Amino acid sequence: MEDRTAELTDRTVNFATVLAARARAADPLDGTGATRGVNAAYAHMSRTMTELGIHIPQEAPLPQPGPGEYAATAENLYHDLIAGRPSAGSTDGHVLIRLAQAVNRAWAELTLANGTSQAFHAGDIDG
Repeated sequence: MEDRTAELTDRTVNFATVLAARARAADPLDGTGATRGVNAAYAHMSRTMTELGIHIPQEAPLPQPGPGEYAATAENLYHDLIAGRPSAGSTDGHVLIRLAQAVNRAWAELTLANGTSQAFHAGDIDG
């Protein structure tokens, strides 16, 4: 089970690293909501991972998903973290549940930002 926990933790670190790179590269004047979503998602991930003592590298792995793919990536990772958790009471289980909670919050922020961005580009929201 330790291999599965390590693999899921690595995937979560990679996702957080991509969010960090995207947040650093984002245009703060972007009126579509996408910037806010990535920043909020990264904040949730960063806070939890810092509490768990998991380092987020500052170099983003390549390739990076497009802005519309972040929510789907978070959703898939969340479901994998929940499915991969060990039996109750184990340390690995606690770490994976905490990571799943952070990814779930990030997923919500990214989904909201993606919907806002789509509405903006469709003309339903004024910039």
